[in-house]
Amino acid sequence: MQFFDLVNFHEVPESLAARLGYKKIFQTGKDAEVFEKTVVSGGKGVVRSDSQEAITKGLRQSNVIGVIPKGISAGREVLDEVKENEKMLIIPLSEVTCSDGTSRVQSMAKMRRLVKSVLMAKVPFALVSFASSSECLMAGLQMIEVAGFLGIEPPRAKEALGRLGELL
Repeated sequence: MQFFDLVNFHEVPESLAARLGYKKIFQTGKDAEVFEKTVVSGGKGVVRSDSQEAITKGLRQSNVIGVIPKGISAGREVLDEVKENEKMLIIPLSEVTCSDGTSRVQSMAKMRRLVKSVLMAKVPFALVSFASSSECLMAGLQMIEVAGFLGIEPPRAKEALGRLGELL
């Protein structure tokens, strides 16, 4: 199975993807856009907002592949909207791995609740690092382990790591 990642910084060497076990590491601004407020037609992208209205509008656009929940939470309305529009929820693991101390514990608890909601609602999802620097990048196998801590079984985590490549 081939793994893919999405990062939030530029200048990722091609050789790094292979060393970390990915077929490709997609970069925001280059391979995919992150729409915070307004979705611009054109290239593929994801919506990242805490506004229900912005998420709803964004998910109805054909160039949007999914939503990255801001603040590690997604209400039932967001999950229903993702499922209804045949998009996916993109779960950024860097929210857990790149936070520090007590905020890591809080992030882990919030992320576990999010994962539980996603699995119960049977919403399609992808796992990405969404790393903001090369220090926050993880190998594919590390991402599977972190997903396990969050309650995602390894076969499902592997599938979620490969899903991004189908859409970008």
